[in-house]
Amino acid sequence: MVIEYPALGAVIVHQYYPGFVDLPAGSDYLIDSPDAQGLIRVAGHVRPLVIVDFNNELVNRPHKHGVHTDIKRPIRGINRSAISADAVGHEGRKALILAVEKEINGRIFHQDIYTSLEVRWEVPTERAAQDLRPFDRLLVRFISTYRYLNPDTRLILRDGIPDDSTPRRVALYPYSDADLQSHPVERLARAPAKDPQLSILSYHTAGRALQDHAEGSAALATRGKTLAGYLASGFALPETLLAIERLANLAFTLGQPRSAVVEAMSILELGVLAHQRKVLPQLDASGKVTKENEPTWKFLINAILPALLDLYDGDKGGVMRQAQRALDLRHKVAHAGHVPSPEDANLVLSCVRTILSIFELPEIYKGNWKRKPI
Repeated sequence: MVIEYPALGAVIVHQYYPGFVDLPAGSDYLIDSPDAQGLIRVAGHVRPLVIVDFNNELVNRPHKHGVHTDIKRPIRGINRSAISADAVGHEGRKALILAVEKEINGRIFHQDIYTSLEVRWEVPTERAAQDLRPFDRLLVRFISTYRYLNPDTRLILRDGIPDDSTPRRVALYPYSDADLQSHPVERLARAPAKDPQLSILSYHTAGRALQDHAEGSAALATRGKTLAGYLASGFALPETLLAIERLANLAFTLGQPRSAVVEAMSILELGVLAHQRKVLPQLDASGKVTKENEPTWKFLINAILPALLDLYDGDKGGVMRQAQRALDLRHKVAHAGHVPSPEDANLVLSCVRTILSIFELPEIYKGNWKRKPI
């Protein structure tokens, strides 16, 4: 990780990410690529008691020094001057309380699960420290890589939707002369988060993954090590694969598998045609696509796709069988009014994900699917 400018200090943004990132608590993950350089720390996992308080809101009340924010209808156990506090949940553990307001009468209490994350990056000036766009880039890179390596549709990746229950707290740690003598990664990791200030901006909503995990397990350690290796080597999902991750949210979390199936197959069509144009000289030399290109699904799956897969090592037959099943499902959904099951949606999304990974990921990340020598 090389910083090409003098570093003033480290920006540290803390957030309770609304979802379960199943990684070891206390682990650090370096992100080092041209568009995103920083470090993400998994500080821990919390099970807060969440209060959904209907017919409530935050109001401004007169104060001798002006106005202050208050809770219109007080919630028992929460300081009126605070948005959050600690309480004991039904499992007997003390954790953070979050208040969520709605517009109908009644109150609902439940426990949820969040991941405590710190996103860190270096800045050259105080003005640059006010720009929080690196936070979004680093966190999206972290979550999308985690989801790609460990598919879990309970962890949502969705852009542009604020979640008021998970505010960001921001701190700037100015480096000392001694800090500046050390490696950027070392000083980023050592920087203390002093006096974080609340930001009214917040990150995206996320799913609730309630599956328990065993701290210290071999699987957990392997998951964390693999993720760290990908992030530190500059891994980034192509836009098409990022779109497939979002379609998984649409299918399984938002309950719209029909739209997800149709959109995923459209993305596959674009991906196959784009790769055909990219490798056209090798494809022409193979002589396996001899007829004029036809804009039909049948020609795309039965002629172009197998010819493209022949350029790579790997189990072509298995991929082709899945692709044909995905196409049959797409036609049933689009033309026969078929309502796909979650299993149908999973088959289509998994198939498209595999094919796009073969065509669009760098060689180092594709396992057995390496390009054959020309």
